[in-house]
Amino acid sequence: MQLQGQTAIVIGSAGPAGAAIARALHAAGARLWLADLTPPVALAQDLSAFALPFDPCDDKAVAHLAGEACDALGDLDILVIVTASPPP
Repeated sequence: MQLQGQTAIVIGSAGPAGAAIARALHAAGARLWLADLTPPVALAQDLSAFALPFDPCDDKAVAHLAGEACDALGDLDILVIVTASPPP
């Protein structure tokens, strides 16, 4: 799988499943935004990614995250949601 030039957001990337998905996307060449309640700063540094706090239960946070990613990196190509919290 080749994802060069594609932008991905991984919500829930601080947990083991989200981190594994982020690493796989990075290995395939995607540019990453990593988001979680506690942003995975060390993982973001390892993957040359952006990390930011994100509450999946906050409706406004979803739009804000997508807007920030698109403003910084262009179109959003991939959205991965790995969260234990049900949507509101």
